[in-house]
Amino acid sequence: MKTKLLYFPLLAAVLGGCTQFPSGGPGSATLLHPSAGERIQTVTPEKAAAEAKNLRNQQRQAVAHAVATLREYAKRHPYSGTLLAGDVLQIRLWSYSGLNLSSANGSGLITTNLSPVTVDPQGRIDLPYLPSLQVAGDTPAIAAQAIVKAYAKRQIMEAPQAQVRVAHQAQGVWVYGAGNRHFLPWTPRGWTLAQALSGVSGGNISGSGWASSAMHHSTTVHVMAHGRMLASLPIAQALRKHIPLVPGERLVEISGAPVRVSILGSGMRKPDIYGFDGNIPVSEVLAKAGGLNGNTANYRYVLLYHPEANGRTELAVFHWDSGAGFLASQRYLVRNNSVLYVSSQPIIKLNRALNLLLNVALPAQVFKEVFTQPTGAIGIPVQTSN
Repeated sequence: MKTKLLYFPLLAAVLGGCTQFPSGGPGSATLLHPSAGERIQTVTPEKAAAEAKNLRNQQRQAVAHAVATLREYAKRHPYSGTLLAGDVLQIRLWSYSGLNLSSANGSGLITTNLSPVTVDPQGRIDLPYLPSLQVAGDTPAIAAQAIVKAYAKRQIMEAPQAQVRVAHQAQGVWVYGAGNRHFLPWTPRGWTLAQALSGVSGGNISGSGWASSAMHHSTTVHVMAHGRMLASLPIAQALRKHIPLVPGERLVEISGAPVRVSILGSGMRKPDIYGFDGNIPVSEVLAKAGGLNGNTANYRYVLLYHPEANGRTELAVFHWDSGAGFLASQRYLVRNNSVLYVSSQPIIKLNRALNLLLNVALPAQVFKEVFTQPTGAIGIPVQTSN
């Protein structure tokens, strides 16, 4: 007797393609074969500790380089204190005769306070009875001398004297972050990076208190000048170091989390892209993603891809079926733009193949038998003799 069954050939075909399930992703065995430019290492607790030390040294060197770059830039571009277009000036004049704009004091000295004067886009100012004076590029003291000379030349005042003070600076520092921007006018004391971020100069709140709230969401500071990036450093270091700023086109921008990790694989509970504020070990990244899926995860291979400085890729392997693997993942620090991947256990793929077999192959076989056999009840194969 024969029973026309096609289960085993179909089972072999399904099992042969079980690595192609879209929801499963590639298996660990496939990923553990190194490709060109890729380095694979099994991470032990000792290796994890050494890698963490190396990463922290690199970060300290990067911060030191950024601080040195910003300090050198400030040294090469010192604030000259000169007037610029857009500066608002407060001008005071003294004389013994001339302008009938104010009253004399007991000594006969006449004091005249002019209305706030703005330096125009051409760098000039307009004063009563005088043609336009070029002051951009001059210090306030030099501008005052030019005013005195101009009035004396026209004999409008007797022994005139002048004082020029900047009431509002057109130059300063722009701070961007958390969807806000704030302009900090330059002060005689200048600004440091820490003061600009906190909005404090000389103990006085300037009104940019939003910066302190922005720092809770953004942890990397980019300093720019003349349209180019000068340096980047963590906000904790930016607030701790004494870094003088330079007025003008110098910009300070606050950006997002410095460590971004992509969590992938059917062995994870919550695959997604996660951001972290600083150094974070593999174990905490896994916890953030809800941990491994207890029903499907291949605990033997927790895989971490991360870029190296030389442009190559390293695959770090953690064996979570041993205590050493747990300890290594607690010490190993994840780098920015890393990918953490956990696949399903091999038995899961077999179960999926069997489910597919039952859901697809069996109905197809029953359909064939019902419509090809001359007799027999539905679902009961017909016995035939040789």
